[in-house]
Amino acid sequence: MLAAALAAGPVLLGASAAHAAETPVAYARAELVGGTIGGADLRTLVAVQAAAALNNGSKREVISANPLAVEVLRSVNVALPNGVALDLGSGVDAGAAMQWAGAWSDGSAEAHVKTVGNGGAADVHPSDANASGAMVIDLTALLGSRFTSTITSLDLRLGAVGASAEGHGEVASGDYTLAGAQLLVRTPAISNLTSKVLAAIEPAEARIASLGGSSGPLASALRSSLGGVLGSNASLVNVDVSIDSNLRGAVEPLLTARLDTRGASVDLEQGAIVIDLQTLLGRNLNSLPPSTELLSEAILVPVLNSITGSVADIADDVVDVVRATLKNVRVDIRASVNVLTPQQAETVETCVEVPIVSDLPIVGGLVGGLTGGLTGPLTELVCTVTTKVLPDLRTALDLRIAGDLSMLGKADADVATATLTVLGVPVALDISAVLKGLSVPIVSTIGNGDSTIAAVRSALQATLVDPATSGLLGGAGLGTALSDVLSVKVNVKSTGSISAADGTYFTQTAVRVAALQGSLVTLNLATATVGPGVLPTDDGEDPDGPGGPGGPGCTGDDCVAAPPPSFTDGGGPLAFTGANIGALIALIMVLIAAGVALLKARRGGFALSRDVLIG
Repeated sequence: MLAAALAAGPVLLGASAAHAAETPVAYARAELVGGTIGGADLRTLVAVQAAAALNNGSKREVISANPLAVEVLRSVNVALPNGVALDLGSGVDAGAAMQWAGAWSDGSAEAHVKTVGNGGAADVHPSDANASGAMVIDLTALLGSRFTSTITSLDLRLGAVGASAEGHGEVASGDYTLAGAQLLVRTPAISNLTSKVLAAIEPAEARIASLGGSSGPLASALRSSLGGVLGSNASLVNVDVSIDSNLRGAVEPLLTARLDTRGASVDLEQGAIVIDLQTLLGRNLNSLPPSTELLSEAILVPVLNSITGSVADIADDVVDVVRATLKNVRVDIRASVNVLTPQQAETVETCVEVPIVSDLPIVGGLVGGLTGGLTGPLTELVCTVTTKVLPDLRTALDLRIAGDLSMLGKADADVATATLTVLGVPVALDISAVLKGLSVPIVSTIGNGDSTIAAVRSALQATLVDPATSGLLGGAGLGTALSDVLSVKVNVKSTGSISAADGTYFTQTAVRVAALQGSLVTLNLATATVGPGVLPTDDGEDPDGPGGPGGPGCTGDDCVAAPPPSFTDGGGPLAFTGANIGALIALIMVLIAAGVALLKARRGGFALSRDVLIG
């Protein structure tokens, strides 16, 4: 075991320079996942198998070939000091991690590690996060409670990743590969676009709808205008106010769930953002300077600003559509009445002279004296009273007013016709007075559109724009979480020494993920270590590059599987403040489910050679 070998450093590594010159020591290690959690070395907390080779000069070569089935990562969770779990690979799809380490009797050493999948290409949508060849690491647990209200999940997705290191004499070099790097974010800050917009326009829809109907404000205003000519009959007028408005249909074309901006694809319905770090960086991920930070403010803030700007543009577009739709709301008013008013009956008196005695004879004497000597018929006046029934008087109205809401609000209309008869007499109706009466409730309800627009804008600001701004750019937002809390560095080159041995060791790391400047978690993805007694070259480039796939197993009895020492850029690992390392180790050793040992060797196979790995 390497630990024992390092403990007996004077024996294995040589106590003197002369002995070291006679029997050079070579060491190489290739490891897919390493790092520290709360200051404790990850490889001491979980069963991480790496390819390691130690040659003290007694063998011509020591080769360790250790291919690993990556699918075992899917079920691995490591407990963090705050009691939550860090998911190291639920998104890892089919493929393998190939690790190869070689140490030779002349003191030279090589280490190569890479993930192998079906292409390793990165897709552009969260639902495709498990595409072949990609490793997805759930970073949500590293954010802490500060970001729970703004970040639902945060995943780092890496394409095929690899590292290579070579040491010859006192010179070491390293290189790396990275097929792609994306952040997959889900946040309520930009989710549920449709429901937010439709809720914002509800006040406008309600105000418009309230104008319609037979008992609404327009119908009441019309009856009031007709009261002067119809009197009590105005209450009998049948009024139908039809409102043709479809605000929802007008804004729906704006509610596309996806928007694309440079370096990011955004689903505004699901609240999902895919940030392509290579696009934002503006250069190939495989040619970055050492320790390039992918989550710097200079990289992230522009794209987050662009997303919030796009959300604000959508809000402005909705306001513009609502304003235009209000002006074009069609109003059709129809009113009618048909009332018969009975007239009072006429009384007629007819008088007729009715004869009393006819053919009176002319005689003398008493009769003659009484009649005065008159001759002819005697009559009297008889009068008769009769009642004459008069026809009912008709009061009738047929009115139609139609036009856009904005026109009616200004006492204007496309159609304004009316015929009116009152008690059988045609009457000219002052239609302009009626229109003025209708404009009053329109202005009071819609406010010429100004108050309604203001209500919509205020709702959009409160539910759409402000949450997006604070959720992406605020103190507890995505930008702060990524630039202040998390770090993703690519092409990390580091050297370290071993207290029990002479010389320095060089490590090439493809990707280093850290939380809270490494004090909480540091994950090294694809590391290759060689040494001792080596220093990195100036250019740090390895022309061969990281290796490729191969078979399982070692090539001889000299395979070394012991863990190597830990190396950091600044010397020793950072301790987790206030943590008891013994208790911390016990906590982190609690892994979910049986059989979830990290990077368990894949069964069966074929010999894994250096030529296959780096080819």
